[in-house]
Amino acid sequence: MNKDAFWNLIDEVNAKVDRNDQEAVLLATKEKLMELPPSEIAQWDQIKETYRYLANRNQLWAACAATLSHSSTDGFIDFRYWLISQGKEIYLNAIHNPDSLANYDIPKGSANFEHYGWIANEAYEIKTGRDLFREKKEYPLEEQVERSIRAEIHLKPDIPSDWEYSQLPEIVPKLYRKYNSEELESSGMELQQ
Repeated sequence: MNKDAFWNLIDEVNAKVDRNDQEAVLLATKEKLMELPPSEIAQWDQIKETYRYLANRNQLWAACAATLSHSSTDGFIDFRYWLISQGKEIYLNAIHNPDSLANYDIPKGSANFEHYGWIANEAYEIKTGRDLFREKKEYPLEEQVERSIRAEIHLKPDIPSDWEYSQLPEIVPKLYRKYNSEELESSGMELQQ
């Protein structure tokens, strides 16, 4: 399993079902994972976790908050799973420019996908009768795969971790405008383009 096969599986699922229908995405993803040998299910999960880790950026956390999605520590983990489930293009665009999420149709408050974090474990358990999280060490991510993942992500400096909700209009102006228009109208405030 490599990063291209990882994203191809996600693209195949998103071509088959509505990416905003989380139940359908989970079912289709589990079906696709079940077609793989256990070692590749485990590798797919390791790649997913690598992408989740790389998306641990304060500016993305602000983007999560701007979409009115649950943005606690756990909520931000679920946001990153949601982001991965959207596919490579959306993920990479958001990593490089979180405000690019304003270009996509995200139902307000729904950019959280906790169960996506568990889907490989479910497929692995059905296929083997064993718990993937207990056996992960048997399937370490190959160094060249991790290097290829990191090579495509050129991160700019992040914002400080002590950002405030009041700063969202400056951090992610398009997202803030799109998902907080009622608040803007009631306050009489206008955002600069």
